[in-house]
Amino acid sequence: MIRPFRLFQPWILLVLPVLASLLAWSVPGDGTYLRGFAVRSDFSWAAAFVLVTWYLVCVLVISFGVAVGRSWKPSRALLAVEGDAKFERAFYRIVSLFAIVGVAGAYYLISRQTSIITALSSDQANLLSESLLDGSSVGTLRYAVTVAAPVGVVLAMERKSSWWFAALNVVLLLSVVLLSSRLSLVMATAVFVFLYYQRRRSNSLRLSVTTFAGVVLFFVLAVFNYTRNANYYRSFGVDNPLLMNVYQILSYVGAPSQVSVGVADAIVGGRFPVSVSAFNALQAVVPTFLQVNKGDKSAALDLGFYAYQVDIAPNLNANSSFADVYAQWGWWGLGYTLIVLGVAAVLFQHFRHYHSVVAAMSGVIGYGFLEYWRGYLFNTGNIVFLVLIVAVAAWIARLTTSAAVGKPEQAMPINNPVEPLR
Repeated sequence: MIRPFRLFQPWILLVLPVLASLLAWSVPGDGTYLRGFAVRSDFSWAAAFVLVTWYLVCVLVISFGVAVGRSWKPSRALLAVEGDAKFERAFYRIVSLFAIVGVAGAYYLISRQTSIITALSSDQANLLSESLLDGSSVGTLRYAVTVAAPVGVVLAMERKSSWWFAALNVVLLLSVVLLSSRLSLVMATAVFVFLYYQRRRSNSLRLSVTTFAGVVLFFVLAVFNYTRNANYYRSFGVDNPLLMNVYQILSYVGAPSQVSVGVADAIVGGRFPVSVSAFNALQAVVPTFLQVNKGDKSAALDLGFYAYQVDIAPNLNANSSFADVYAQWGWWGLGYTLIVLGVAAVLFQHFRHYHSVVAAMSGVIGYGFLEYWRGYLFNTGNIVFLVLIVAVAAWIARLTTSAAVGKPEQAMPINNPVEPLR
């Protein structure tokens, strides 16, 4: 039997999506606006060598980081509240407060510029996110719901919190997903799965449950894809909402392989030299909200970014961590990102020591590894913000938890025993 807890390793989270992308990319068919490319990149032996070498180096660096994180002893203060339901409820309420304020603030900013009902009824939900102000605002706090929702469901399942409060956070999550942020749903799902099995480490993977969850996720994503892109797909003769979602998944998942293969082949062929100094390449790891020159993800992709060596749809602009970092910052930039991957692996493994909801930190960081196949998220505002939110919420909850730890009426152990980390 497969125990999901054993699969939650940073290198596995990084490699599996890369293989899934290659699979989606290999499905026959092309088309700039339905598949994301009109001319498939040449997967030469040289390109394969570059990519295999790169991801092998990533795995080695991550494995070293995991070893360091495993040897980093957990905090005594957090260990002291491991079984305290009051601490977990306090943590949950703090994160939920951030989420409520953020979602309310985001929709308030949107309502000042556009009609929400009109945008939804005309299948143009993209207009909602475009109405948000550029940069950081109170609406940025809405991303806290990607932690609050899964934590709420986990605590409700364990009868440590109410289902109505969990339902409120799920509704808030779906409200964020409407703002052209379907990845918030995927991230929240990933955090939930991680937390669920982190607290039930002996549980095995049930194929029926996994299949059902996958089908539900597909249909939910199909609904939100339809509200955003129905008119787009209709213009290309696709009217079935489910088929729209299939095309969306194939183009979205396969695009990173199209780009990374094309860039790797161009590197080997000497057609894509990038020369950036070691100092300037440090921008590759500077948090995006501190960068002097910020990229515009809403703009159409300029194929000159890849030196015109890759054919990719202009509406796809998060195409490969390897290719994007190299195209902008060269080999120095890729080297710096390896350091960040190692540090992220340290934090991921360290927070796996904890059995409480503080382990959500590992879930957030783990999602960064899960997304590495397409985008380098470890320096983005969202990931940095969520890491800070979890840390701040844990600190405040620890200070405000007044009850003594360990009393029978407060400690609510999980049904399944906790296995020691190996």
